[in-house]
Amino acid sequence: MEGDQALWLADRRSGELERLVWLEEENPTIAQRGSSYATDPVWSSDGKLLWFGLTKAQKQPLDEDRMKNGMEPVLSEAPESKREQMRRIATEHASWAYSHWVGIMDFTDRKVWFTEACWTNVAWSPTLQDEDG
Repeated sequence: MEGDQALWLADRRSGELERLVWLEEENPTIAQRGSSYATDPVWSSDGKLLWFGLTKAQKQPLDEDRMKNGMEPVLSEAPESKREQMRRIATEHASWAYSHWVGIMDFTDRKVWFTEACWTNVAWSPTLQDEDG
């Protein structure tokens, strides 16, 4: 994984990298966003499929009135010495809009299924077979 925005395949022998799936956006750093939504990809038991999640972050104009109204109850409870730091961190984080994407990479057919959603705690279930095996 490259941050929250890209999935790469690395060849252990040659060291070559291949970018498989990515979101083309501003790619802010974790420090700029204030947090990460990255999750570990999960392999199927046969090693043919890989579940992964990516997060797109876009800089957006900050609604200062909404921000102020949302922060005032929290800041009023905080010690004076922490208020400015809390305000700065919350303001920077609130200036990003996030959308979460999940996908499954099929390494046999080199296909990707990708959709906007947010999944956590993913596990593969055993494959169900029809009557013919």
